[in-house]
Amino acid sequence: MAEPEAAQVPVTFEDVAVYFSEDEWEMLAEWQKELYKETMKENYETLLAMSSSSEKPSLLAKIEQEEDPCVSNQQDLRDRIRPKRSWRGE
Repeated sequence: MAEPEAAQVPVTFEDVAVYFSEDEWEMLAEWQKELYKETMKENYETLLAMSSSSEKPSLLAKIEQEEDPCVSNQQDLRDRIRPKRSWRGE
């Protein structure tokens, strides 16, 4: 009997990105900032390899330009937070 195929759901960079406010970013140690940058780059590269999306997220552009990738104000941060869903779909 054949194994059923797993459902494929499109994933965007925004689905996996983590954003920090300026205050949160400043509290991170340098090694944590570097780990974050490398992780975000790897996430983007993985998603790029799996899809045809060519638009580079602004977060990645900031990292490549060696700018602090933090969100500049609380409204921007709130705009990026999505409601969490439980595993039961509630």
